[in-house]
Formats: sequence, C-alpha cells, structure tokens
Amino acid sequence: MHTNALSESTSLYLKQHQHNPVDWVPWGEAAWQRAREEDKLVIVSVGYSACHWCHVMEHETFEDEEAAVFMNAHFVSIKVDREERPDVDQVYMDAVQLMTRRGGWPLNCVALPDGRPIWGGTYFPKAQWLAGLNAVLEFWKDDPEKVQAYAAQLAEAVGAMDDASQGPATSEGLVDIAESDGDTIQKQVDRHLMEGLARWRTTWDPEYGGGRGAPKFPLPCQIECWLRLADAGRMAEGAPRKRPLGWTSAWREVLGDHALLTLRAMARGGIHDHVGGGFSRYSVDERWHVPHFEKMLYDNGQLLGAYAESWRRTPHPALIQAAEGIVAFLLRELDDPSGGFRSALDADSDGAEGTYYVWRMADLKAALPDEEARMEVIEVFDVDGRSFWEQGQNVLMRPTVQDDGLWANEAKQRRMTQAMKRMSDWRDSAASGRAKPGLDDKVLTAWTALAVTGLAKAGRLMHRPEWVARAERGGAFLRDVATLPGEDHVLRRSWHADGGPEVEGFAEDYALTIEAMIELHQSTLDDHWLREARAWMAVTLDRFFDEKADTFWFTSREGESLFAAKQSTDDSVMPSANATLASCLWTLGWSCDIPTWRDMARRLTARHLLGTPHLERSARWIRAWVDMSMPWGQIVIAAPTRALAEAHLKEWWGEARPGTMVHGIWPESSHIPTWMEGKRPASDAPVQWYVCVEGACGLPCASADEAWTQFTALSP
Repeated sequence: MHTNALSESTSLYLKQHQHNPVDWVPWGEAAWQRAREEDKLVIVSVGYSACHWCHVMEHETFEDEEAAVFMNAHFVSIKVDREERPDVDQVYMDAVQLMTRRGGWPLNCVALPDGRPIWGGTYFPKAQWLAGLNAVLEFWKDDPEKVQAYAAQLAEAVGAMDDASQGPATSEGLVDIAESDGDTIQKQVDRHLMEGLARWRTTWDPEYGGGRGAPKFPLPCQIECWLRLADAGRMAEGAPRKRPLGWTSAWREVLGDHALLTLRAMARGGIHDHVGGGFSRYSVDERWHVPHFEKMLYDNGQLLGAYAESWRRTPHPALIQAAEGIVAFLLRELDDPSGGFRSALDADSDGAEGTYYVWRMADLKAALPDEEARMEVIEVFDVDGRSFWEQGQNVLMRPTVQDDGLWANEAKQRRMTQAMKRMSDWRDSAASGRAKPGLDDKVLTAWTALAVTGLAKAGRLMHRPEWVARAERGGAFLRDVATLPGEDHVLRRSWHADGGPEVEGFAEDYALTIEAMIELHQSTLDDHWLREARAWMAVTLDRFFDEKADTFWFTSREGESLFAAKQSTDDSVMPSANATLASCLWTLGWSCDIPTWRDMARRLTARHLLGTPHLERSARWIRAWVDMSMPWGQIVIAAPTRALAEAHLKEWWGEARPGTMVHGIWPESSHIPTWMEGKRPASDAPVQWYVCVEGACGLPCASADEAWTQFTALSP
C-alpha cells in the first residue's frame, strides 16, 4: 500500500489521505522550498475530517491512479487541515470566493511557488479537476508574465478585504471616530444599529426561526445577541426603564421571542440528535429537518450557552432537555483525558452520509421490541410522515403539535427519555450493524474554550455544579496544557496525545480562552481565573494588536506570514475574535480598573459597527456595544466562607442582571477589589452584598434583590 508524507501527522484529516497515490505533503516551508527548487506550481487542498464532500472528492479523484500520476508529475501537492490552520484556509478561501463567487470545502487552489493563488474552486469531479489543472499548466507555460500579474492582482484584492486602514465610512451621515466626541458617536452608532436591526428583522423566518431559506445554520452568536438585546435596559422592578438604542419594550419582546422560536424549532428538528444528544452542523432545508450530519464541538459548546440563557428567561423543559443532551454528547463522545475536548464526529459511516443516525421501521422494531413504546415513538416523531427523508429512512423530528403535547405530559416525557436511551444503546450495539462515525481526536484551543464557556455558563444558570466542575477541568487544560513549551501564556492552536504541530494559536484562540476564563470566574468566584484572563489579554495585546492599524490581526506577529494579512471581524459559525476581544477588554477594563482597555474596546466596537452594513455578521459587536451603552456595576458577595459565597451566587444568577460582574470575598481571600479594602468579612459575619457602579459605591445590603435595586439606583 502506498504511503505518503502525511503518515507522520497527528491530524485525522491528513491521515485520511496518507494512503492516497497522490504524493501529498503537509503545509510547511519544506514543501514551498521544493516547489521553488523544482519550479513547480503548488496545489493547496484544504478540508477537515468530518467533511462529507471532502471524502467524496478523495474517493473519486485523489484515490485515482490517473489523477495521482498527473498531479505528482506536475505539482507539489499540499494537504491542509483547516481546523489546525484557519489562517491558511482563510486566505485561500477569500481568493476562491473572489475568483468564483462561491466557497466551501473541500477547498482546492493552485498557487505559484511563492504561495500566491492563481486558480481554484471547491469540489471537482475527476474529469473537471484534471481539465482545470491542465489548463492552468498550459497558461503558466505559455504566458508566465500574465499569470504573475494576475497573482499579484488577486493577492492585493485578498489583502484589501481586511485593510484596516480603510476604517468606517464617513459619508452618509456617519462620523469620523477620531474626530468625534463620545455622545456623537453614541447617537450615530445607536441610529445605525436601529436601522440595521429593522432591515435584519425582515430576513427572519417567522415559522422556524433563524433566517429564511436554506441551508440553515444554527449561528449561536446571533441567538445570544437577540437574548442580550432582549434584556437591554432591564432594571429592578419599579425602576425607570433606560432604553439603549432608543427602542421600546416591544423590540425587546420581539428579539427574545425570535431567539426562543429558533431554539425550540431546532430542538424539535432533525438537526438535533434526539437519540444521542447534541446538534449537527447545519440543516439542508428551512425546517431544521435533514442535516449534514457532522457534529462539531464549536456548535455544541456555543449552543449550550444559548439554551441556558434562554431557559433562564423561559424555563421550558424542551430547553433544558436540549442542554442536557448537548452535555451528554460532549462527555460521551468528545471528552478527552487531558481535560480538553476533541473536535468532531464525522458525517459519514459505512461509506455513506448519515447512516448512523437514520431510522427505518425495522430499526425501531429491533430497538424497541415493546410495541406500546415503539408506537409512542412513531407517533411523537411522525415516523414515515414529517420525519421521512428518503429510501425508507427517517431523520427524527417532532412536528409542532406532537412537540407541544409531549411537554404538556410529564409521564410521556419520562417514557420518551427511556425510549431514547434504549434506542441509543441499540444503535451502539453490534446488533444494529452500524459503525460509529469517525472521531477527530485533536484538541483545538479555541473550540475547547467555547465548550468551557458553555459548560460554565449553563452550569451556573441551570444549577448544575457538575457542569461547572467539568468546565474548570477544561480551564486547567487551557492554562497548563494548551501552551507552547517554555512559553508563558503563549497558546498553541492544537494539541494531540501523540504530539501535534507546535503552531502558535491565532487571535480566536486567545480571545475565546480569555472569555472562558472570565466565565469560569463568574461561575466559581475563584479570582485566579480573572487573573489568568488579564494575563492572557496582556499577551494578546503584545502579540496581535497593531497600534498603527488599530486592530488585532488574526496571526501573531511572531507567526507565519502568508500572502495577505487577515482579521477576524465578522461572526460566522465561529465568533469574531476581534469582537470577543473588544468585549473582554471592556469587562476586564472595569474589573481590573484599566481605563485604556475600556477606551480601546469602545473605539474598536464603534468603528466596526459604523463601518459595516451587515449586522447579521456583527452579533458579538452588537452585544458588546449594548454592554458599553449601559451602566456597568461590580457586585461583591462578602461571606464568612467561600462555600456560603458560592451558595448566594445562585441568587444573583436566578434572573438576568445585565451590565454586572460578580466577585466574592471571604476571610482567606488573597485578592479583593481595591474599593473593598477594609471590608474583608470576619469568620462569624453575615453575608453582605456590596455594589459599585462606575465609581459610585453604596452601603452594604443583605440580598441579591437589594443589590440589584441598589445597582439601579446608582446607575447614571
């Protein structure tokens, strides 16, 4: 069996190609040096292990001897795991989208020996692939100067997409950030947001939630944005209502309702694995019914937090069931002994997509021999009706009527839980004849951080201390394992039990790790996590922030330079790194009393929002701006023991109290806020609450509700 250079990799995606007859090599200077020495064009082929169409192109083309002979003779062929190298993926994806107006994976580019792309696309059947490669070779041979000119033009265009020097538009009534006062900026951003939100609302799906049309992605950043906006202006009962962005309570209701509609529809749909828990990457239809079946850590970590936030507002059993299913999936399938989380489960098994997840009537009969239990499952999921997919197969989903009936009947819920457990056991047994989808066991720093944030938040809001404990293990992984050897607070992108590439993390790795540290602090009151967040923010500013361009670049200044520099400014399935950093700068700026961080956060956020027409891609920026537009308060629980402080923490998080950061102190505390000096509690003192709002501090009070009332009274 032929074996190529990918056999030495720890990446599952690269290993999947190690026996291709194509002489693949991993990304690295050695590959580019060979291309320059042999004066060959380079194929850069990017994908990920759970990608269905990546598997299809491998089987059709890269396992084909004719294709391999041609590629080996004329090209240096590089395979890239996009999850390990999102920087490489992004520059070549931008190039392909500029060339073809399309994107996706597999991503296949032809580049010059200096890395600049000249041709590309996504999935190609074998004949089209070989024809395209041959045409590029002929063009390169006949007119190399014209190809060089095109490469220069394309590289310039890719770089211009992230040209930080352009800044926000100053026409059409928008302001110049550098020349305007704070009140003017506030009014301009608020007006821009209100107009943009009204346009955004017209694209929402009023029946199934999310946006209209298909394919349909969960996009947790948008859901959490709607929930945060729904709580904007929330004050203690009876207090005058502050209205950021100038909207009414009706706007808040619309946003909260659409978030709930989306989460409920997803929980009913086939994108939700009702049997094993967790959510697939996206749905190919508008009903959330038939998914692409890969299950990714980043989706599930974020959705866990979104379901918890929504449950706190509307404690519906469908929401907590979905959250419990996500956690069960994470712990059963993606839990890593290191404390981190593995990346994904494949879409394919037994040579086809979705085989592991679909159900035929014969499968139900085998899994549920008790006819009464089986018939109830058939009725609840409308098997061979609304759940029908193709060829006798069902992707289980609950129609709205059946879903409402289920949640109105607690005994039925218990029976359904038992039935799902039996179906899950059968699905994983030899009797089912099903192979489990492949597991991508690399541990990615950013994705693990999203899971830590989700577990910490959901554990806190849903009163599940065991989830918070697992989040703390994940935090310890980020702190102690996910760093480059010998480097203090320098994160690595990926980790594997067998080693893995020692590539420094990217802006999203740092941003999401800082966010996870802050979330852990809020869930445990352990000040250590807040100090870690501050330390990582200082490293991020040193390694990623460009003062001249006034932005965070995606790649560290110590990292590899590609043919174009990129930023992470827009949300997609992953949050914007720059928006997350701005939000964390604001939080840490208040918690650690660093005014320059607060000023930077507000400047970056205003500049982005005034410069973008795409609010649907700016959900994290909107959330940050709402926080910056409202009063910011620090709440301290002073208790005779840490356990008592943690117990009282539950009171605070029982309802939404936006614009606040909670701290805890007890007699043994080694770090306390400066404004709490002299107020350290004695071992026999009662629990007291202290409130300080942007420098204005009140007298101690006795409960969370009193502290919230005081926060409202002190708010400017």
